[in-house]
Amino acid sequence: MPQVPPVLFIARLILRPLTAADGPALDPLINEPVVREMFHWPVGTRTQGADWVAAQLAMQDLDQVASRSYTWAVTLGGTGALIGFAQLSNVTFYQGAEPALALDRPRRGQGYGLEIMNELIRWGFEDMVPDWARTSDNHDKGHRLGKMTALAMPHNTASIRMLSRTLLADQGVVTVTVPPTGSAEARAFSLTRQEYHQRRDATAD
Repeated sequence: MPQVPPVLFIARLILRPLTAADGPALDPLINEPVVREMFHWPVGTRTQGADWVAAQLAMQDLDQVASRSYTWAVTLGGTGALIGFAQLSNVTFYQGAEPALALDRPRRGQGYGLEIMNELIRWGFEDMVPDWARTSDNHDKGHRLGKMTALAMPHNTASIRMLSRTLLADQGVVTVTVPPTGSAEARAFSLTRQEYHQRRDATAD
């Protein structure tokens, strides 16, 4: 059974589960060259929004013990307008997950990305529990995410600046695998579950 992510409310935004109806609205965004480069998608090709959404929904139906991904539609709290998407991908308990997001060009530079990233980090460490830990005999007994790692292209100064303002720690440039057989350099920002609680509490003091 798919584990559909919950609706997440932020100050100015609502992150709701992605639906098949979102495909046409997301078509321009997922085919923007800078977005395709950011997610290491082939730049010279085009992806139909409906096909991309179907693929994201299918990844929510993967084996939750091994790996899966969650995708939200990012909407404006006041109007409900769809302005982008947010993800926690490659979720492998207890190892980690990769938070990421993309917003329509007119919505960039307004602080939305930081709000979304902070909420993905919070939800992943505080609220996300895999289906197999929700049984009546074994409900929420510490089965939580162990680490998060966000990646940015080394030349994407806007994303690097945004990630630097989260609780994630800058790990410098790393080499990442790009399916099916390639690799690329990326700036990595990571945080373990223990570090998250320490930094969250220190920030709250």
